[in-house]
Amino acid sequence: MINFVLQLGLYIWPHSYKNIHLTERERFQTNIILLVLLIIFVSSLTIVFYRYFTKGKTNKKKIKKLYPNDIFWDSEKITDYAKKYYVEFYSHWNNNNLEPIKDSMRKNCFSFFQKTLSRYERNGLKNLITEISIKRVAIISIKDYIDDSKDQVSLLIEGSCKDYFYPRETDTKKENFKDIFTFIRVNNELILCDINYDPDYMSTAFEKNYIEKSK
Repeated sequence: MINFVLQLGLYIWPHSYKNIHLTERERFQTNIILLVLLIIFVSSLTIVFYRYFTKGKTNKKKIKKLYPNDIFWDSEKITDYAKKYYVEFYSHWNNNNLEPIKDSMRKNCFSFFQKTLSRYERNGLKNLITEISIKRVAIISIKDYIDDSKDQVSLLIEGSCKDYFYPRETDTKKENFKDIFTFIRVNNELILCDINYDPDYMSTAFEKNYIEKSK
């Protein structure tokens, strides 16, 4: 990706002012400005992608420090739960009925998604999410408060699946997906409170953590 952008920049560069008459000095100054802008752009892109792909590893280390004082913060347990929950969520989604997992969702979250499914059903449709293959689960945000009831964790879930509306469509090709599932802590259980579909790289890379210090 970065290599492609660099090559594109180097191609556009000499053509960017092809039909503009500049003195040698002006051309030199323009080249310097373009070079600086290209370096800044590529550097920024590198930082975003580096943070995006290392976020989970970094937060895993942070959680490891929290675990001795609070066994809720078990990174392996949290990521395993999120992975299984993702599959379970969509198995019920495919039946237009989230009622069986209602207790694992925040009230407003359940209401929102169940209304969405009811709308599909009224239109004679089912949004089928099938053949789910999860490739990566990473903890991208940790919020740990002195009051455990405020704790929150967000996980990036990446993979591929088929996503289509039946019977309008009978099948489709598998496509890549990336979603963020956010859970709150309720009686030491993870309760789904939000889903962010197809988040951009920038916001995901710079998702903030918060660890409240005891007074």
